[in-house]
Amino acid sequence: MLNHTRAEMKAAAKSALEGKWGTAIGALLLSQVVPAVVLCIAICLMVFMAYLCIGYGAVGSGIIIWILVYIFEFAFIFLILGPLTITYRFFNLRLGRGLEVNATMPYQCFQGVQYRRVALSYFMYTLFIFLWSLIFVVPALLVILLPEPWSFVLYILCFPLLIPMYVKMLSYDMMFFVMLDHPETNWQSALNESKQMMHGHKTDLFVLYLSFIPWLLLVGVTAGLAGLYVYPYMYTTVANFYRSLKEENVAAAGEIPNEFIA
Repeated sequence: MLNHTRAEMKAAAKSALEGKWGTAIGALLLSQVVPAVVLCIAICLMVFMAYLCIGYGAVGSGIIIWILVYIFEFAFIFLILGPLTITYRFFNLRLGRGLEVNATMPYQCFQGVQYRRVALSYFMYTLFIFLWSLIFVVPALLVILLPEPWSFVLYILCFPLLIPMYVKMLSYDMMFFVMLDHPETNWQSALNESKQMMHGHKTDLFVLYLSFIPWLLLVGVTAGLAGLYVYPYMYTTVANFYRSLKEENVAAAGEIPNEFIA
């Protein structure tokens, strides 16, 4: 059993955000929205150049640019957007604890050894989730080769094969909190500790995420604008879930200092 209810975690998140909404929204924009926009613009420009080359008969150059698009996207996600996503979560953990925060704090992940740790942990997390997803992907690809209507029916029946992947996602969800909370911990130890912490609590976290579905629908209806409220609220609540697993008092502020981000 957790030491705190979902209502208590959410109430503590709202309390922590009081007077700091500007900082929280700024951190969200700088660490998630701005990099995503930069990535989209860069990809659109490269794709336009590829089509332009092909349109003028330079097919070889167009193909090379298309290859560079995929390389650039992969590198940007794993070297920039991924680490920022991780440290944005850590921003919310510090916010929940009542520690000092500022909007540019997630960018402090780009510091020598810490950056390598964060980037590697994001890559390994993504790799493991991808490998678990193959339990669904491989049969689904084989099914669509069958004639209609059987291919569609069997494809739908394959969806339960996604369950192991989602279970693992929940099991690994505390990994980044652990690693950033303890700068001496490598990604393997953080992953193992996350699995231990989440043992018997995966359903609790799943239900916590489900409770935000109405808010996420609101994000969709407002073309993302409501996300400026929803995402800081949601991820600070998830940070409080981690604190509850650590048996911290989620309503208390400034309990545990951390040296990862000064």
